[in-house]
Amino acid sequence: MTKNNDFKVIVALLALFMVLAVLLGGYRLYNVFGVEKPLINELSELPSVSHVDISQVNKEYQVQVSLAEVDDLQGQYLNIDTIIKERLGNKPYTLDIKDRPNSKLNRLHAYLQPAIYQALANHEFVWLDQHLAQVVKGEDVKYRMFVDKDRLYLQLNDKENYLYVIAWRESETGKTN
Repeated sequence: MTKNNDFKVIVALLALFMVLAVLLGGYRLYNVFGVEKPLINELSELPSVSHVDISQVNKEYQVQVSLAEVDDLQGQYLNIDTIIKERLGNKPYTLDIKDRPNSKLNRLHAYLQPAIYQALANHEFVWLDQHLAQVVKGEDVKYRMFVDKDRLYLQLNDKENYLYVIAWRESETGKTN
């Protein structure tokens, strides 16, 4: 009788593992073909988007979007963010915008970081705009700055290179992109 019971336990465990494997596989297929691929396709259709990559870390989607040079960083970011929210619903995600900087733009960004965060902390956006105008003067770099209730958007352009800064005004998550 013991061999028969052992056999039933083994069959039950195998059935349990098979059901778990099918459920996890189905969930993964749903995420790839029901969520990630449609989101990648929709974002890739935007003229300003050159590449999209989506991964999932600890149940949070990480969406990386490579943008071409744009005139309106704020408008592009908000459009991309809206599409992601519509596709993911209430699922947590972070959006990372990729740019194409060069050493001059990286140097300027490093120099400007304290001023950017001072402006964010003190809501001194007119001062920041004036400071940016002084800093880029003589550098042959163009800039545009946008502000809304949630973020500060800064774009620096140097010929074919560009750098995008998107910083949260009132950081709930402590993250900046």
